[in-house]
Amino acid sequence: MASSVSDVLPNRAAPLLCGTYTAKTGSDLFSATAGLARVAARATVDMGHHNTAQQHFIQALRLARSADAVQTGAYVLATLSLHATSWAASPRPST
Repeated sequence: MASSVSDVLPNRAAPLLCGTYTAKTGSDLFSATAGLARVAARATVDMGHHNTAQQHFIQALRLARSADAVQTGAYVLATLSLHATSWAASPRPST
């Protein structure tokens, strides 16, 4: 799933963000794309790719801010904080 969602972001969603639309449509589009980036982040976390997940979370936050979507941004931050606390608590191999 992560691969499919990660492919949709640059190949399908990003070109739409460069289009021409009303302010309401643009806000909805950026907010939906932020949600998609959050889903990609969660799926990437599940695959153990934490650095890539962080990039998706940051992208989701930027998109939510562009959409002026406070609730979407808050949800992304909540998901990110859950990721950070679970990742920090998980054992890692010693180097």
